[in-house]
Amino acid sequence: ERSVTAAEATAARAELQDDRLQAESAKRMSACTSELDEQRRLVSDIEARLAKEEQHAGRYQQDGARRSALGAELAEARTLAAELRGAEATLAAQLVASRRRGEETEQKALSVARELVDASNGIAWLRVEVAAQRELGQELQEVQRRSGWLQQRLQVASYGSRALVAEPLAVAAPPAA
Repeated sequence: ERSVTAAEATAARAELQDDRLQAESAKRMSACTSELDEQRRLVSDIEARLAKEEQHAGRYQQDGARRSALGAELAEARTLAAELRGAEATLAAQLVASRRRGEETEQKALSVARELVDASNGIAWLRVEVAAQRELGQELQEVQRRSGWLQQRLQVASYGSRALVAEPLAVAAPPAA
């Protein structure tokens, strides 16, 4: 029973750890997704500003430095967005792996629990057998005791009947001359 309780505790700890890992992965995934969304909005905003600037490029030829800065900012935002997409994919893979490990751990814990239950059932069966053997041993001792007692009575009865048979012969025999 202690083994089953220990196996159940191990399974509960494994499940709790799996839940914790999943929650942590989900939290990271959410943070990365939020950051990615923010970067996408930023890229969109920069692209819109760049497009607006390009429309007015004819009028504002002198503003090339500003366009160049916006282009560099846009390139940086795109690079950051790509990195965030990579991080998001990595976290998604880690979450899948974490879930798989959690399921494997749970299956192992259940297997150990089953083995412990089987072992406990075997031990219980052996205890019943030992008790039955004790009872049979006690019954055998009782039978042997009674058998000995009956053998003693038979011997006494046999001895008594021989004495009775021998006495009439001694009385009926002629006196010795």
